[in-house]
Amino acid sequence: MVLSVPYLCVRRPENLSPKSANVIGPCLWICSRSRNLTACLVSAHLPFVQDGTMREEIICGDSREVLRRLADEGVLGSARLIYADPPFNTRRTDRGPFRDHRSDTDWADLLTDVASGAQRLLQEDGSFWLHTNDRQSGLARTVCDQVFGSQSYLGSVVWERTRRPSFRGGHLASTTDQILIYARDRKACRPFTAGVSQAGKRIPLAHRGNPTVTIEFPANSVQFGCADGAYAAGEHSSPGIVAALLQEVTIAGGRNLTPFRFSLPSRYSPAKVEQLIDQGVEWIVPKVPFRPSHISPGGRPKLVNGLWSWQLDAEMPTNEDAYKEQLRFGTPFPFAKPVGLIARIIEIATDPGDLVVDPFGGSGTTAVAAIQKSRSFIVVEEDRNLIAGYIEPRVKRARAASRS
Repeated sequence: MVLSVPYLCVRRPENLSPKSANVIGPCLWICSRSRNLTACLVSAHLPFVQDGTMREEIICGDSREVLRRLADEGVLGSARLIYADPPFNTRRTDRGPFRDHRSDTDWADLLTDVASGAQRLLQEDGSFWLHTNDRQSGLARTVCDQVFGSQSYLGSVVWERTRRPSFRGGHLASTTDQILIYARDRKACRPFTAGVSQAGKRIPLAHRGNPTVTIEFPANSVQFGCADGAYAAGEHSSPGIVAALLQEVTIAGGRNLTPFRFSLPSRYSPAKVEQLIDQGVEWIVPKVPFRPSHISPGGRPKLVNGLWSWQLDAEMPTNEDAYKEQLRFGTPFPFAKPVGLIARIIEIATDPGDLVVDPFGGSGTTAVAAIQKSRSFIVVEEDRNLIAGYIEPRVKRARAASRS
């Protein structure tokens, strides 16, 4: 099969002999004979899942054109995740292979083309994660709102990228990046979760700022930690929480012998509380003033928090970790993201076997993370030296590690 992408094919042409090409590895040919054909790719298909094969492609070319042509060649609507980490347009000219000094207009045009191509490739339940910095996040949000629609914006992740703040800005130390998240179809995109809630966690019924409602607990449905006896109706407020016992309640043996009627700004509606009681959820009031809480049974998926910081999560990697990862195998790529960061995104946004697309391949971190997590991938990079020097060797090592 030959994709009609400029400078791209997925096999070595019959009229091109190995002598006229530089063999970079088992899956990539960089062609030197013709300016009209600068990269030839042999797709790899590795059986990571029992019921099929995994698609793995490294494509050399301009991501704007490649994404358009991929949609035309059958990848339309098949990607579960597209992670884009474009040049941040820092205006600096010392950024290696990256053209990082475009005008804002040119940068917005680049992002518009990439986001438009990404939208076509995404499944209905797929998501687009755009990695940017503080300076460009406003423009990036404007562009993506225009492409996907503001209603498709799901939120953003603030990632603390470094343990060593940068003071280049002169006014505020810079330590974070932003990752904007858009859905192909907000209703079809599932919530992003990681792990499950713990059993036994106490969840307070009072929730400051919510409407005040009246909750009635039937007799013997609440466990009390205070002394047995009759407690008269009255005020049970505290700073920020206005609450009241609405009728006398008698406690015997640590439980309410009579119905327990209470008003407070509630986390749940009265109907929801009644449902939880019917389900046998355990309710407790530890002391005076009364503050009902329930004990979580656990096992519910937990929504992902939008703040990813090594200071809050010891396993959250930073750019320093990315440097150490690559230092073991040679000269580190200066702008690489850590594998752990991309792996976390992949785990949150996809399932095993799903297709992940990266329009700005860089050093191949997305490909490595995809292999580690048993996902298919398509990585696009226009600099063939990066493919030869970083992506292809890293992919080979990741494949070998996955088979060991």
